[in-house]
Amino acid sequence: VRVFEAMPLADRCRCSRARALDIIRTFSEDEIVEFTAESGMIHVNCEFCSTPYEFDPDEFRKPTIN
Repeated sequence: VRVFEAMPLADRCRCSRARALDIIRTFSEDEIVEFTAESGMIHVNCEFCSTPYEFDPDEFRKPTIN
């Protein structure tokens, strides 16, 4: 049995706009359309700290080649 030195606990959220962007970028275009709210934006809320993030779905659309 090992006993380690005590560490203080702290509530720290690691969410950020960049992390939310990285997650949304993994979704397909159809999923992004599905996630778009009535307002025309994608809304993400951190489940840990309740920070809201809002994204324009156009940020995730792949450019079309003409």
